[in-house]
Amino acid sequence: MMLPSGLAESAARFGKYTANGLETPYEWAQENGNRIDTCWVNIHSSPADTSYAGSARVIAPIPEIRASMDTTFSFSLRKYATAELDRAKHPHEVDNKTELDIDYAHHGTGIASCGPGAFEGHRLEAGAFEFTTTFSPTGEEKV
Repeated sequence: MMLPSGLAESAARFGKYTANGLETPYEWAQENGNRIDTCWVNIHSSPADTSYAGSARVIAPIPEIRASMDTTFSFSLRKYATAELDRAKHPHEVDNKTELDIDYAHHGTGIASCGPGAFEGHRLEAGAFEFTTTFSPTGEEKV
């Protein structure tokens, strides 16, 4: 069923999420958790007592950082590097390293190898383009 234009995007949630809350724990390790039409995203580390920093006795305030563009963008925040997915067969086999991916554009689902390609308007065509990503401190410190 095709939703009217703009209806799916109007259902977006704003809130605070963890890397755990932004991914789907599939049985087979795979890329997931991409969020589209993002205006900005604030990121920070876990509190020192619940993170690796706490176990290493490294307790220092870590500033919250905002990532933004002058257009909407896509992002994903996962507890593993994308390159780890080629090596791992199951989620418990990936190294626990948080990775933030920020994408200016994405190609829609479908590659036409065994079904339809991406719909018109959702295709990412090769060509020159420019974009700027800004990282700035928000002024909040997390301990």
